[in-house]
Amino acid sequence: MHSTAFAVTQKAINACSNLSENDSCSIPKSDGSTISGFCTLAEDQLFCDRNATGPGTSIGSTSNSLPDTGQTSCFDGDGEIISCPAAGVSFYGQDAQYSGNAPSYTDNGDGTVTDNLTGLMWQQDPDTNGDGSIDSTDRISQSDAVSGVTTLTPDGYNDWRIPTIKELYSLIDFNGATGSGDLNSSTVPDDAVPYIDTDYLMFGYGSEDRFIDAQYWSTTDYVSTTMNNNDTNFGVNFADGRIKGYPASGSRFVRYVRGCTDYGVNSFSDNSNGTISDANSGLMWLQNDSGSFNTGYSNNYADSGSLNWEEALAWCEGLSYAGYDDWRLPNAKELQGLVDYSRSPDTTNSAAIDSLFYATLLSNGINSSGTPNYPYYWTSTSHQDGPNFAVYIAFGEARGYMGPNGTTLLDVHGAGSQRSDPKTGDPTQYTGIGHGPQGDVVGIYNYARCVRDIDADVAIVGQSPVAGTDTGTIASQCAVYNPAASPQVDIPCVAVDGTVYSAGLNIVSATTGVLRFDTDLSSLTQVSLTPGTDCGVYDSTASSLRLNCVDIGNGTRLWVEMDIVPGATGVPFDLGSYGPQLFQ
Repeated sequence: MHSTAFAVTQKAINACSNLSENDSCSIPKSDGSTISGFCTLAEDQLFCDRNATGPGTSIGSTSNSLPDTGQTSCFDGDGEIISCPAAGVSFYGQDAQYSGNAPSYTDNGDGTVTDNLTGLMWQQDPDTNGDGSIDSTDRISQSDAVSGVTTLTPDGYNDWRIPTIKELYSLIDFNGATGSGDLNSSTVPDDAVPYIDTDYLMFGYGSEDRFIDAQYWSTTDYVSTTMNNNDTNFGVNFADGRIKGYPASGSRFVRYVRGCTDYGVNSFSDNSNGTISDANSGLMWLQNDSGSFNTGYSNNYADSGSLNWEEALAWCEGLSYAGYDDWRLPNAKELQGLVDYSRSPDTTNSAAIDSLFYATLLSNGINSSGTPNYPYYWTSTSHQDGPNFAVYIAFGEARGYMGPNGTTLLDVHGAGSQRSDPKTGDPTQYTGIGHGPQGDVVGIYNYARCVRDIDADVAIVGQSPVAGTDTGTIASQCAVYNPAASPQVDIPCVAVDGTVYSAGLNIVSATTGVLRFDTDLSSLTQVSLTPGTDCGVYDSTASSLRLNCVDIGNGTRLWVEMDIVPGATGVPFDLGSYGPQLFQ
């Protein structure tokens, strides 16, 4: 679904003139090429939507739309809720102290729910057998989950699919709590809270065996195997708040999805300064992990560079690197977004992360469990599944102690799993025992990869281009930028709820080739479509937007032409063409 402030270019509208909804279309670009799409009707306007994956499937854009974890409370090392600490105080920098994109859903009233951030549309009720309740009888095999897509037609849609693990994890809500009951019981504890927003998405516990058996299928198979060479599929458990690899031969719940397929797809660029930027998430990451830094922490249990949760928070908060001092420990969804599920130690001889990043190979210590492995990485997100747990992502094998007396060490859940560890303690107390039914290896002293928001260091630094000039400008143009001005950009013909306005846009973020703006709703001025006035004289062959003096974040300033991608919260622009570096 499209946002309330919904920008469409005249070129996109013209591309569907004399066409009908769901017809294929193409938008001309200023360099002579075209962009393919499908004619889409939104808010009474038919336009060519380049985001559509097929007729009738346009449901927004996913870049920079990573939902927050939902965690709003701060916790201490014992798991107690505390007032969020001030900078410099222990446990500062945890999840609740950094607000992200608040989850936002719309109940469409037809058995579907739209995620207003990701643009994905979800099946509301995973009652597979249609008996009116959601319980263990709704768990189905992987093959049945695949075939079930063809029979699912809420509101007439025919493009449903099983979600990827990143799409499925976008729904997780860390206000959830596993509760204080027996995890091996079918009785749901009174203090259990599902790790999903049940105001919009229906949910049921696995009541037949263990109440925590509420795992959901994804399309993401583990590229290696778990346990004793079992084929494995990653799933999210919305009863206990985890990602694990589960036997592909088992049965699980399924919640189907439709919409754009690029959610969670990374767009990395190496900044050549020890940092990596992801244009799709708007985040900048340390290229190296804490194992490459002299963190100053030492313990008797782990490899150099390992930290308990409090230390990991403090290390990232205190880090000054590559000219930035606003580093922080990432939350669970941010860090899970880095996982590359096409990689694993067994199949690619690497951590489950893009090859642009460096991951410490652990050769000894409790974190490696006696044999080489890549680390578990802390997040800033507490996990209410124990008295003092916090979430980590396993970029190496997610190992556990199995067999008689825990004598066999296996990859039990797969690289890319999300589990949790105690925030403090002696990890040797868990040797041969671990945590949970698969004996999850407990590290406590895990690793950290810090993150920061790209937005803070990027701005548009100029005004309109000189008429008739395509290759440069005068230095004074870049010098007159007023950072307090709002809005920063004006575009003439923006359709909002069927009415055309002149709209002002404020920049949200920018990286090489990607600029993103939010509409300044206070700037909307209704304009006329009468021929000869306002939008009636808009040159549809012109570039959608031309900017001079665009600072792309690495000290380079270019002129750029961009084409609006319609239907997003925060209007994104695709880079159409660009010019040489301008004067500083």
